[in-house]
Amino acid sequence: MVSRTARESKAELIHIAAMKIVAAEKAQLQSKTARLRKLRLARETEENKKSQEAK
Repeated sequence: MVSRTARESKAELIHIAAMKIVAAEKAQLQSKTARLRKLRLARETEENKKSQEAK
């Protein structure tokens, strides 16, 4: 078994914390993107209905 130095242990903890932050930001971005896509599609559907009615 390889023992870790204090510096290696601290670096690993920082890396893990950074990866958690990146994962959380990615999840937030995906959630926002999905929400905006849903709104855009609803708006486009409504615009298509209005244009069909105008014809």
